[in-house]
Amino acid sequence: MGYDAQAEALYTMAVAVDAGAAAAAVNAVCFCNRAAAVHAQGRAADALADCTRAVVLHPTYGKARSRRAQLYEEVRDLQVRDCDCSVEFRRTTFEFSRRKSQRERDLPGGGFRSEI
Repeated sequence: MGYDAQAEALYTMAVAVDAGAAAAAVNAVCFCNRAAAVHAQGRAADALADCTRAVVLHPTYGKARSRRAQLYEEVRDLQVRDCDCSVEFRRTTFEFSRRKSQRERDLPGGGFRSEI
């Protein structure tokens, strides 16, 4: 059994442990990593399915969306790839603007700048 097949088996065991809703983010990571192992074995369709499971469990998990977009590109489903990429771009842009707003609120004077 090769390294990728062993990794696939271990990630399969990890997601089989049902730890409830609290483990959704951990399971998303496991599915995404299992997708990488499965893809390395040449099974793009199975890797796509695992990435989709990861996105369902954790919709804002960028790595799963990015990996899924790369897989869609590989299998030539470019329309879906563009959707995943645009969702990731919107999430990143939103996080950036949210952090910027928070930094401005943390400035002395509540972020309001007076011009003298």
